[in-house]
Amino acid sequence: MATELISSLEAVSKDEDEGPNALGYDETSIQHEPESEILEELPDDETIWKFDDGDLDDDGSDSSRFSFLGSSLKWIWILFRLAWKHSMRHPVMVILGIITLTMIVFVMTFISAASGFAPGIITELVETEQGQTDLVLAAKNSMEDGREYLNYTRASEIWNQMGFETTAPRYNFQAQVLRAGRSGALRSSVVAFDTSQEELAGIGEWRLPRIQDNSCYISSSLAIASGHQVGDSITIIADFSELVRKVSGEQVRRAVLRAELRIEYVVNDFMKKFPSDSSKQPGVMIELNSFQSLLQSQLNGLSEFEQAGMSNFKIRDFATNAYLQIPSPREEYLHPDTVVVREQVISALRWPMYRVDIRQLNAETPVLDALSEFNLISLFLSLLVNVAMLVFLILAWVILYSLFGYTVETRSYEVGVMRVVGLRKVGVVELVWAQVLLVALPSWAMGLLLAQGVFYGVILFLQQSIGVRSGYALPGGSIAVACVLGLVVPFAAAILPIRRSISQAPAEAFSSQKRGNVTMAQTVKITRENARLPPALLSVCFITVVLGFMTYYLYPLALVSLNITLLLLVFMFLLVAMLMGFSLLFTSLDRVFSWITFWVCFWWHREIVKKLTITNFVSHRSQNRKVFLMYNLTIALVIYLDVIARSQIQYLNSSNEKLFGADLKLRSLNGFGCCRDTVEAVIAESPFVQSFTWKTAQLEGGQVMNIGKSFISGVGVYAVLPNFSRATFAAYTSFWSFFVGGSSWDEYLYTAQGSQVGVLQQNDYDKLGLSESSALAFDNTVPTMPLTRLRPSAIFNSLAGFEENRWSGRQPFVVSVPTFIRMSRGAFADMANVPMESIMIRTRAGLVGSEYAELKKQILQTTSSLPGGYALDEVVQSQQQVEDVSKVIEFGFICVNALAMVICSFSLITAMYANYFEHAKEIATLRALGYGSRGLFNVTFAESGCILLPSALLGIVGGWTAAITQSSQNGYFADLPSPIIFPWQAIIVVLVLTATSALVAALLVCLRGRKQIAQTLRQIG
Repeated sequence: MATELISSLEAVSKDEDEGPNALGYDETSIQHEPESEILEELPDDETIWKFDDGDLDDDGSDSSRFSFLGSSLKWIWILFRLAWKHSMRHPVMVILGIITLTMIVFVMTFISAASGFAPGIITELVETEQGQTDLVLAAKNSMEDGREYLNYTRASEIWNQMGFETTAPRYNFQAQVLRAGRSGALRSSVVAFDTSQEELAGIGEWRLPRIQDNSCYISSSLAIASGHQVGDSITIIADFSELVRKVSGEQVRRAVLRAELRIEYVVNDFMKKFPSDSSKQPGVMIELNSFQSLLQSQLNGLSEFEQAGMSNFKIRDFATNAYLQIPSPREEYLHPDTVVVREQVISALRWPMYRVDIRQLNAETPVLDALSEFNLISLFLSLLVNVAMLVFLILAWVILYSLFGYTVETRSYEVGVMRVVGLRKVGVVELVWAQVLLVALPSWAMGLLLAQGVFYGVILFLQQSIGVRSGYALPGGSIAVACVLGLVVPFAAAILPIRRSISQAPAEAFSSQKRGNVTMAQTVKITRENARLPPALLSVCFITVVLGFMTYYLYPLALVSLNITLLLLVFMFLLVAMLMGFSLLFTSLDRVFSWITFWVCFWWHREIVKKLTITNFVSHRSQNRKVFLMYNLTIALVIYLDVIARSQIQYLNSSNEKLFGADLKLRSLNGFGCCRDTVEAVIAESPFVQSFTWKTAQLEGGQVMNIGKSFISGVGVYAVLPNFSRATFAAYTSFWSFFVGGSSWDEYLYTAQGSQVGVLQQNDYDKLGLSESSALAFDNTVPTMPLTRLRPSAIFNSLAGFEENRWSGRQPFVVSVPTFIRMSRGAFADMANVPMESIMIRTRAGLVGSEYAELKKQILQTTSSLPGGYALDEVVQSQQQVEDVSKVIEFGFICVNALAMVICSFSLITAMYANYFEHAKEIATLRALGYGSRGLFNVTFAESGCILLPSALLGIVGGWTAAITQSSQNGYFADLPSPIIFPWQAIIVVLVLTATSALVAALLVCLRGRKQIAQTLRQIG
């Protein structure tokens, strides 16, 4: 039947004198395979082309079913055979399609799997600061009996019966540390723990061996302060009278432990076993069982009865703390929303807490409490990953639509012949889907395997570098993403090309093939009244409705319910809409930008090159616009991710800098109650210090109100010195308004008029309804004391060195020290009695590492010999803790950017090849007439360059604008200055890769055209 139909078509064409026949079909213009090759692929049995339900037996016999099954299998075999033969005729396009889809599946699968890294990285950062401790239990101290202890032996039996075995005891105490042969003692904290049990419980990542008997580890801070080294001997002296009284039940006069220990190791990195805060780190560490032996053998001042009681003493029955850990892998922390994390962690630890008498215990969750500070950062990192995934999904659809659109166009003549011989529309759909499956199936498998291999390597790297906890297999959600991208999106992307193919009559397919190598300057489109709505209009309507719903309903809902996750989902949609809006806007102006680029960059070419390039702009407009859109969207995503990644890292460092206020911050646990002059003298005489300032402790229980007491707001009153603004980081101090004093607000506080004013936060200023001339009253909540009348001298938004930001409930109220003393109403007689919270130190500019270490050593040596506890906070140390995390984040985004550029390079090459095949006759004719390969290269390079260069530059503008917008929003939420980051390095890399992509595409097309001149001319007649 097929042969008869084709013969009839030939007969009709022979009746015509010249030109196209009645069907608009001209054999001489066909560039596809000869009819004989197509007919060899078609089956002789016409029942293969269409199935009729009437062909089945009425009784539904097995033979009819087997006949139908056999025909179906035969039809599937024919479909894949035709798809395979078509692929072999265009191997380059098929290979490019497989590589492109493989890279898309790999990137999206890996990004989906890596989206779980953000909460894990933040958790690792918090654990580095707070220690890897989920729950810390301590007995409540009694007013009558003094210090209480926790019977860990009994508690562990209860927990073990529940199956909760990841627990460990510790004993903490303060001791005097003496070095053998030297006078003077240092006060330091000592902790006794069981190394083996804490390793099983998963407390920290301690890699040091068990501490030997009569030996100890000491911290590097204690080693610097005392001059101790490995191998030295120290003596610890501590009073254990209360412990002996609890054990024996008798009143003890005094029981003192004096034990000599050998220093086995100096600990620089506590490896998450203890917090990074030096005030919370132990100076001396010993084994728990060794400590029990010391108490039993070296306690002085005990009677025989007390010694007998201590001989049966077990230290685990009198632990100061019990540490409970969630069993590994502790996935409760791996969620971007801290509200969900809190629910999961409390749910995991609830029953172990309730099975013991929680009313007699104090409970702390260090990691969980610290995670709330990083809630926004974790959510914003997850937002970045989701934006990247959504943009890649859109990019994948556009690339696949372009690829399969070319496949359908190249098979239009073949499909037309099949339609003539009886192939129905559903057969055309199956034929194209067979071609799609031939590309999608290997791409999906290779992309999934590649993602699994890279994911395994990344997990190993992260475990070794920052200790991220995760399994080695891809998550189920990532595998689902791979299946959708590799097996669903390709078929969805082929719908529009299929629709265009089946809506085209065979005669139109033949006539369009005739026009295939003719540049069309004009097109005519007929619109009928019953035509459907344009897809573009439907898309705009749908997006507008979704945007209105999210803005009008979801956004207020997120604000009212305090649902941060929903709020960021709204922001994600708006960010993607912004990126897509920029890309569509620039794509609609692609012709203008391409012409400008051509006359600016390629004006020096010969006239023939200019004419051919301009002709290609017209004839390749549809294909080039797709490339322009894809490349513009990709570059926008690359720049967006690069800027946002750097800004997030800068926010991590800025939060610590604002909290510390200066390069060094020395805190005292007793408010610098003594020896304040000694500390100040050491800092003032150091040549490495530029300036320093004091900040007082908070005056508790204060509140401010307007004169009529209509509005009241609780505040924390602080006093600062007149050099506060010069000795702290000025970038984190911002004012809303100055009423008096101007920028020298801190100096003005110490003038005669300044003793009657204070610096107020904007929230309190608005809440009290004050104005520039208004006065306020301070009440220290003491009933018998009168109110203090003051005026606001300046209104600030944030101050360096203060933890509070604009979102805090209780804001600081800053005054001078004399005003602070007056407001205390007799609590402090003079400045010497005012408790100081901290001293902030700015180091000299250009300080090198050795000088910084010397300054740190001087401060630690001074404070270690003073009574009371001291802690030294360092901006450099906090930045070092963030450095490993920042490297991982930067490396991840660099990989994503590189893969996006590679995918778009393949898309460009595919488009250039499509343009070449579409105009193969023209190119071959020019080459046959003597037009050289250099000229062909110049035309192709000019065309691809005029597409990619403006697309890349405009993509940089769109991506940078969206990134700065989000960065400003992030800074507003975090109450930190928004950094303006311009990614020069990324822009240079993008421009270099853009030129390289255009060059490679031009070279491949040039080589293709040079090798197939004669063959192409023979095929097209």
